[in-house]
Amino acid sequence: MVILVLAAAGAYVLYQPAATSPQNATVFLVSAVSGAAKVTDPTDNKTYDVTVDYYGISAGSGFIITSDGYIATAAHVVGDPWDLQKKGVIRRMNDDDLKFYVDKAAVYIFLKKAHPEMVSSLTESDLDTLTNQFMSAGAVKATKYENNIYVRGPAFPESANNPVQARLIDMGDSSTERDVAIIKVNKASKLPYLPLSNQKVNVGDSVRIYGYPTEQFAFYSNMKTEGGSKQLWNSIYTATLTSGIVSAERPSTKGTVYYQTDAAVDSGSSGGPVCNNNNQVIGILVEGFEKQGFNFFLPSEYVINMCKENGVNVGGSILPF
Repeated sequence: MVILVLAAAGAYVLYQPAATSPQNATVFLVSAVSGAAKVTDPTDNKTYDVTVDYYGISAGSGFIITSDGYIATAAHVVGDPWDLQKKGVIRRMNDDDLKFYVDKAAVYIFLKKAHPEMVSSLTESDLDTLTNQFMSAGAVKATKYENNIYVRGPAFPESANNPVQARLIDMGDSSTERDVAIIKVNKASKLPYLPLSNQKVNVGDSVRIYGYPTEQFAFYSNMKTEGGSKQLWNSIYTATLTSGIVSAERPSTKGTVYYQTDAAVDSGSSGGPVCNNNNQVIGILVEGFEKQGFNFFLPSEYVINMCKENGVNVGGSILPF
């Protein structure tokens, strides 16, 4: 809760309770599909029922913004990954998209069981091509399909082996240049959350970015983590911190304000919080490049505005002083 106290001199002084550690409120997100499909083997024309329990299609970072489970992330983390990769377009997935990803997962599961010799050398591009061939021939058809967003992080101790599920509340897209999304964890309470600040961002300001870069998981790829210690799981699902400064302000042709930072980030960090030295969120990481010092974030006002549009009470928001 934020309390504004009227000082003797007539100025408003901000009282802010002890801040949550950003690492405790930063989460790892996976957007996945589940469902079922019928797959026909082209070699013998037999049809099989295939169940898809889980098929991850994209991943990134996010941060808790209310104690009852609202989370902010980048829209492209929970949007359609195919359009993002092939066209650079951010948009919400529709039923046809979900059917395609369930079909794709079903084809892979079928091949792994019926023709395992094909799977060992199968690339993602090969699987896309095969899925389209199966679809064109009517050899695969999704009968059930659903998008699931899974959340892991220190705020959810049980999530190491049993990730918490969340639902999409709202997201921006390429037409609005709002690469921001709000998701909600069900039946959550008393979660650590990060206060949002709508302070003016200035070139030269110090920033601290939290997220889950791909390399963080690659570090553990050769370790046996199944049934591993609690300490190991806690280490895997604790966000990485990098720091730097705001190096430039970059307005787009549509008027959207992006800020450039030299803080090191990598794939998987998208959607993570950009904080000031007081652990208040001043932005959300939305884009990064391999070239050092060429990463971008949107100011937190875009998150605050989306919360207002959806009736989300961001009780921890910080007002500028």
